[in-house]
Amino acid sequence: MAAKHRVLPLRLEANVLKVAVTDPLNFQALDHVALQTSKQVQPVVVTDTALQRAILRVFGIPDVGSVSEEILTRIYDVDQVEEN
Repeated sequence: MAAKHRVLPLRLEANVLKVAVTDPLNFQALDHVALQTSKQVQPVVVTDTALQRAILRVFGIPDVGSVSEEILTRIYDVDQVEEN
């Protein structure tokens, strides 16, 4: 879900879930997160590179600094192909 919708949860404060996003106007993704979590969602804008690295780090690719941009792009291209 994080890679597909380009969101990553950062912090839960009371009933508000702060999520990292590159596009705060992606209401479809924000609504999906809110629906799945039953929380109010507050977007926090980050760069695309920072979000990619954080998603990869959270989901198990160690030492993201050594991962080339080409590999990051291929990972996301595969995700998009699987949707079609």
